[in-house]
Amino acid sequence: MSKASITGQIVVTSNGTTIYPILQCTTGDVNQNYDGEWDAPTQISPDFEASGARHPVIVMQAFSAEQGAGNNFDLTRGSTTWVVGGVTLVFNGSGVSTNSFGGVSGHFTMGADASGNPTLTINKNLVKINSGDSFNIEARTSLSLENTNINLKAMYPVYIAKGVVSSKRVNILPTSSTNLFTITEKGGSCTVKAEVTEGTSVTSSGYTFKWYLPDSTNAWVLKQDSDSPTFTINETDVDSSILVMCEAYKAGSFYASDTQTVNDVSDEYIIFPNPTDGNGNAVAENFIQNSGGSIVYVPYMRKRGSKTNIEDVAFSMTLYSNSGIPISGAPTVSGNKFTVTESAIRAYKGAVYVITGVK
Repeated sequence: MSKASITGQIVVTSNGTTIYPILQCTTGDVNQNYDGEWDAPTQISPDFEASGARHPVIVMQAFSAEQGAGNNFDLTRGSTTWVVGGVTLVFNGSGVSTNSFGGVSGHFTMGADASGNPTLTINKNLVKINSGDSFNIEARTSLSLENTNINLKAMYPVYIAKGVVSSKRVNILPTSSTNLFTITEKGGSCTVKAEVTEGTSVTSSGYTFKWYLPDSTNAWVLKQDSDSPTFTINETDVDSSILVMCEAYKAGSFYASDTQTVNDVSDEYIIFPNPTDGNGNAVAENFIQNSGGSIVYVPYMRKRGSKTNIEDVAFSMTLYSNSGIPISGAPTVSGNKFTVTESAIRAYKGAVYVITGVK
C-alpha cells in the first residue's frame, strides 16, 4: 500500500509545478493582541518593539518533487518579492522596508538564512498594517528551471485580535533554526515546543501539555501527556506531511490549543493539493471574509523523481480550525474532489486541512 498526506492552510497559492514551496516561521505562528484602538494600540502582546523582544523570521524553502529524498531546491538563483496585506514591500540599501503603515515605516527586513533561503524579519508591531485586523504575508520567488520561468508563491497568515487580558494562547515553535518544522532525512525527527501566552507574558512553566497526532481517519490520538513543553515527531510518524496539536492545561483545566504542520521531505511520495476554481484553473487558497465563493481541491499523488501521477489513489480530506477543532460539514465530497466554501469556514477565520491519499 502506498500512502501519503499533505496538510496546509487556505492561505497558500498553488503554482502547479513540481517544486514544492514551504513558508515557515521561527516562532511558529505570528500573533498579536492589543487593547485600545488600532490606530493608538496599547498593551500589544507580544510586543516586537520591546527591549530584548524575539523577532519572528519568516523563511521560504522549496523542495523538489522530482528528486529523490525531496532535495532542498536552491532559491538563491531566484528573485523574491514580499507582499504584506496586498502591499508590495520596497527596501532600502540595508534591506529594511520603507513602506509606511499607519505613519510608521521599517516594519520588515529582507535577507537570507545560512542556506540562502529568502527571509523576512519582523521588526515592529503589526497592528496598524491592516487597521487592527489579520492579514497575509506573501512570498513570490521567480526563477528559471529547465529553460522555463517558474513563479513560486506562498502565503503566511498573521493573526491580529483585540483584547490582551482576556486572550489565551498556546503556540507551537520549532527547536531547529535550520529545518524548522521539516524532516529532511530517513530516520530523522522534528522536535517542537509549546509556549503559553498569559496576557503580555510568555511561559512554559506551570502548565501540562497534551500532544496529539492524527490516526488513519484524521482523528486526534493522544501521544504525550506531561509537564514537558517539548514533543518529538519521528519520520516514521509522517506520510509526507502531518498535523500536530498541542493542548495546554493549567491546574487541570483546559487553557488553549494550537496546531502546526510538520513536513517530511524525505518521504517517497508527495501529494499536491491542487486547489482550483472547479474548471481546472489554479486558484489561491485565500478567501475574503463574506465574499462567498469556493475552492475545489483535485489532489494527485506522485512518487518523487517522477512527473507522472499515480493512478487509482483514494483521497480523503479533513478540515480543522487553527486550534485543531474539526469543522463539521466541510468539505463537501464528490469522488476525489473536495469543495470548501468561504461560508463553511467563515466563523473560524480560515482553516487547516489534511489531505491523505492511499493507493
